[in-house]
Amino acid sequence: MQKKTMAMIMMVGCSAMLLTGCGVSEEEHNKVLKQVEDRDKEIVTMKDAVEQQKEAVATEQAKARKLEADVSVLNEEINKIKGAVAAETEKYSAEQQKVSALESELSTAKSDVARIQATLTASETALKELNGKYQNMLKRWKQFEQNLQNLDEELGGTTVIKDATEAVKAPKAAAEGDNLLDGIK
Repeated sequence: MQKKTMAMIMMVGCSAMLLTGCGVSEEEHNKVLKQVEDRDKEIVTMKDAVEQQKEAVATEQAKARKLEADVSVLNEEINKIKGAVAAETEKYSAEQQKVSALESELSTAKSDVARIQATLTASETALKELNGKYQNMLKRWKQFEQNLQNLDEELGGTTVIKDATEAVKAPKAAAEGDNLLDGIK
């Protein structure tokens, strides 16, 4: 019973307190309520700002992922270009070697041409000398024929000298002014 009595006393005390108030004036109570409402508004504003920041972070993260993808694509393109450059460099080196070989062949060919030109010049000089000797021989041959004819006339036209003249014929290109170089082009 004592417990019941005690509980009853407490109930009566609490009821009395509720009826008389907590001892805080209404003005202070309203002031605190206003502060709580202001704080609630600040919290809502801060939550909105946090949400906006989350959205901005999400947007920036999406941009970063796109940029990472773009960088990855660009890296692939750079690697392809590097491969193409390496292949072209290899081709260039091969072509450079071909050019060097062709330059060597050209140098050899120029040497051969110079040697052949020197030989040709020497041959032309020898041919001119030979042609001069040939022209001299033709003059002497014509003179020999003339002398034989004169001798034949002096002897009264003996057939021996005439037969000898016909037997020994001059070369086919014996016309005066003929040149051994005429047949060479």
